[in-house]
Formats: sequence, C-alpha cells, structure tokens
Amino acid sequence: MSWRRRAGGVLGALCAWAGAAEAAPETSPSDLYGRATLRGYYSTDNASLDYPEPAYLFLDTDVRAKNLTEGGLQLVLDATFIFDINESNERRFGETEEVVRARSFYLRQPLMDGDVELSLGRRLIFEAGNAWVDGVDAEIALSSDRQLTLGVYGGLSPDPYDTAFNTEYQAAGLYSTYHREGLDISVAANSVLREGEQIRQFGFNRIHLQMADGLYASSYLVVDFIDSPNVATYLGTLDYTPTQPLNLMLTYSHFSLADYKDPVVYRNVLEPNQRDALGLRPLDLAYDRVRFQASLNFGTSYYHYQSVEYRTRDQGQNRGSDEAWQYIIGVRDDDLFGVGIRADLQAQVLNNFVSDSYTTLLSLEYDTGQWLTLSGAASYFTGRTVGRAAGQSRTFDEEQTLYMFQAGAFIRPNRHHQIDLNYEGLYEADVQDLRNEDPLLIHTINGAYNYFF
Repeated sequence: MSWRRRAGGVLGALCAWAGAAEAAPETSPSDLYGRATLRGYYSTDNASLDYPEPAYLFLDTDVRAKNLTEGGLQLVLDATFIFDINESNERRFGETEEVVRARSFYLRQPLMDGDVELSLGRRLIFEAGNAWVDGVDAEIALSSDRQLTLGVYGGLSPDPYDTAFNTEYQAAGLYSTYHREGLDISVAANSVLREGEQIRQFGFNRIHLQMADGLYASSYLVVDFIDSPNVATYLGTLDYTPTQPLNLMLTYSHFSLADYKDPVVYRNVLEPNQRDALGLRPLDLAYDRVRFQASLNFGTSYYHYQSVEYRTRDQGQNRGSDEAWQYIIGVRDDDLFGVGIRADLQAQVLNNFVSDSYTTLLSLEYDTGQWLTLSGAASYFTGRTVGRAAGQSRTFDEEQTLYMFQAGAFIRPNRHHQIDLNYEGLYEADVQDLRNEDPLLIHTINGAYNYFF
C-alpha cells in the first residue's frame, strides 16, 4: 500500500472521528475526553550525499473515559501510531515499526467508595518513580481524605526499546504517597526480573516542601541496589522569592549509569554506538551539575534572567574526568513597542567537555487575536571541538557556524481544534566534517492538527 493511501486513510479516519465527536452531545454517559494529534514532519537539504529525506506521520492519542459503568470504570490510553511514509527507517536501530506504541493503556475501577483503585493493563506509575508494568496496580487510601495512600503492582515488564508486549521480563513493586498543605512525599521499592531472576532493584523518593513563605525545596531520588547502592538519579532544588520581583534558584543534579546483570543485545544486532549501553563492556559513568539562576521583573513588562552552570563528568575505567560550564544572560519584554509582541533576547557561552560554543537567540511571539498566534526566531551559533585527547578519542575534529531561522503559526479557532505550523531553516557554514565539507542548508517543515474532545 502506498504512503499516500496510508496517510489518506489515517486522515480520513481522524476527520471522521472528529466529525462524529463534534456532532455528539456535549455530555455523554462515559464522560469521554482527551485529544488526538496528527503530526507530520519532512526535512530536506542540499547535501551532495545521497541520504533519504525523512518524512513521518505520527498519530498521538491521549484519551480518558470516566464512568463507563455505573460503578465508575475508567479507560486511559496514551499511545503513538508511527507511519514511516517513505521508509527511510531513520531510527537508532535502523528500523521504524508501523505499530501502536502504547505508553499507557489500562482500565481503572474504584472500589469501596473510592478507598481502593484497581488498575489493569499497561501503566506508567509516576508515584513509583516511573515504574512500568503490564499487569495489575492496586492503590489503597489509608486515610479518609486520601492524604496517605499505599500501592502495590505486579505483572510483565514492557520492552524498553519498542514498548512491545513480552513475557520474558517481569516487574513488581510497592509505593506510598503522603500529601498535606506544603508537603508532598512519594516513596517506592521496585524490582525487575528476567524469567524469575532479579536483574534490577531500585528505590524511589520524591519530596516537595514549603519551608517558609517564598521558600520551596524539592528532591527526586532513584537508587539502584542490584549489586551495591548506586545513586542513578538525584535532582534537588531550592527556590526562593524574597520579594515579588526577584527570584533565586539553586539546583543540583546527579546522573549515573552502571552495568546491570543482563547485557542484552537488541535483536542480535550490535550497533557501534550502543556497545556501552547494551553491556558489551563495563559501563560506569557519572554526571554532576550545579546551577544558580536569578530573575528580576522590572518596569511593567520586562524580565531579566541570568544563570551559571557547572558540570563534571566521571567516565570511570581510568578514562579521566572532565569539567564544563555554561553562562546564560537574557532579557524578555512582554509588550515590545507597546503592541503586545513578546520578545526574548538571549546569549549563551558554553565551555563543554570537548567543545566550546557561543550562541545568541532572538525569539518573537504575537497574538493577532483570540485564535491566532505568530512566532519567529533567529539564532547564531559557532563552536568547535577542543582537547582531542580529552575523554574518549574522537575520529575527527569538527567546527561549525550555524544560522537558524524559524517561523510558525498557532491557530485555535475554538476549544476543539488546534493547528500548529512550523518552518525551520538551518544554514551550516564553515563545516569541517569528513562526511560533508560544503555549506549545508537544511529545510524542515512540521505541523500538527489537534482535536480536543
């Protein structure tokens, strides 16, 4: 079947669905609501090399249906339909499936006057640190106002690469939440098994706390325990607003990757850039980042911001460590020239681990009415790799100067329909790349039609 027929079939089905839904009464017994988004993407360039031009259609759905029965049965669907129009197969592993990629698809039934919620299907459990399961999830309210809850889940573990259904992996866990004014806590213990053998065990903790008027703290923690405790993810933030125009924020983050006991090769094909991720050799990487940022509102519509960020990278295996820093300064005017144009001018200086770059960016946005918003942007980027011996050796040095320009429109005539159109042009000058040493001009067009119901 040709891509035109396939795309036409998707468009026709979506339009028919949209028309039927709009013709339906405003209220229905099932209380169906959500969105359907059809997104298109096409890119081309003037490169002399014969590469396929990527073109895709995506149909995203996010649907929730309440009160399917008198007992309050709910249905939740969050999925993406992928159509590779010209079969360019532009994916990391060289293949694009034309299948439904369901992130969440489950039924939820409240029981015992809502004190128990039972879910069946594929579920991404935010309260358990984004644990993922094809199975059963039960959440029990331990207090009458649901301030304290306890949850337990178990079943199969979805394939992390293509979200396919499989019976080789299993997942189980226990989680709890506590909410009151000024405090929000989640804790969880999770386990992933392969044919009964534990290959991953991780704990999760999230805290949001109001420490005083204008002072907030938050943390997000994931710890792996399969061999020895390893902090896989930590995000910590202090947010302080001493006076209404001034805001100060300090953040710290830590990410690490380590070997798991199950080095699986995807579909028996090992790509060179996936050797570490797939466990061919020991992997022990750690990234730390500290950022301080300040913002100040002044005048009637001006907003000024600055941030300084420092990062370190430990590559383990005696491969050394690296340091990087970034500085950003910018100013925004929400009423440029007194006509309602929102303008943002920003400059960035980045000394990265093995590259230096400098960027300036100007973005504009204007509401022409209640249903149409126009946007535009332009940026200048220059950068090059430095320190050839730093970290893992590079196959070539690279230097680029990039000019980017963008124009877009956001159209929403009513609450049901929304159209997003966007064009991006990218001109690469001073290209020092073994693959293509000529200046490169890339055109990208993308758009989306959203139907809300």
